Amino acid sequence: METILQTRAKVKKGHYALIPDTGYVNHTIPGIEDCLITVLVSPKIGASFVAYRFTATPGGKTTVPFGKETDIEVFLYVLKGNLYVYNEKAEGELSENGYLYAAPGRGLSFRNESEDDVEFLIYKKKYLPINGEKPWSVMSSVKEQFRRWNQEGLTCLELLPSDLVFDIAFNILIFYPDRKHGFIEIHDQEHGAYLLSGEGSYYLDETWYPVREKDFIWMAPYVSQGAYSCGNEKFSYLYSKDINRDVEL
Repeated sequence: METILQTRAKVKKGHYALIPDTGYVNHTIPGIEDCLITVLVSPKIGASFVAYRFTATPGGKTTVPFGKETDIEVFLYVLKGNLYVYNEKAEGELSENGYLYAAPGRGLSFRNESEDDVEFLIYKKKYLPINGEKPWSVMSSVKEQFRRWNQEGLTCLELLPSDLVFDIAFNILIFYPDRKHGFIEIHDQEHGAYLLSGEGSYYLDETWYPVREKDFIWMAPYVSQGAYSCGNEKFSYLYSKDINRDVEL
C-alpha cells in the first residue's frame, strides 16, 4: 500500500518532542500583525515555557508589547534578516544571530522595517524570583557572547550573564563533523533546542533520531539525551536550560 503522508515528527507527551519544519502550522496571536507564527512547544505538551518561530513579512510588527506580564521573561533570537526590537531598557536593530533578553515585566516590541521577510525565535516563560532581585534586559549578538568554552570537537557559546538572578540560560552548541557528546546526559534541567545548521542524530529516551537544520527538540527533565554530528559541516543548535534554582518540593 502506498504511503500517502509521512513525517519525521516524534512526540511523546510529557517526555520529548521532535518537530521538523515540514509540519509547521500558522498560529494567530492578538497584538501581532503580518507575521506567520508557529507554536513549537507549550505547556500543553508538558513544557514549562512556550517557544515560537516567527516569519515577519515587510511591515510585520507588534501593536502591543509582547510578554509584558509582571512575572514573564522573553528571549528573541534572529535567524535571518534584520529586525527592529525595543522595550523600556533596550532598543536597536538586530541582524542574524542577534538577540534580546527581556527581563521579567519588560516585554518587547518588534517591527520589520526591511523589504524582506525576517525569521526569528521567541521563548517565553514564567520567571522564578530570588531574594527579591531581578535580572536585567540584554541586547547583544553571538559575536559578543558572554562566555566561550571548547572541548575536543565541541564549542559552547553562552549568550546570557552567569549572575544568579538569571533563572534560564541560552547557549549555542557547535559540533564539528563526526563529533558527539562525551556521554548520554540525564539531568533535572529541561531543554528546548532549535537546530541552526548541519545535520546529525539525536538520542532521546533510548532511540536515535535523524535531525537537521530548522528542527526543534523539546526535552523534559530526566529524558536521556545526546547528540552526534553527521555530514561535512558544523552541526549547531540554540538551546535553553533552566539554571540557578533549587528543586521545588
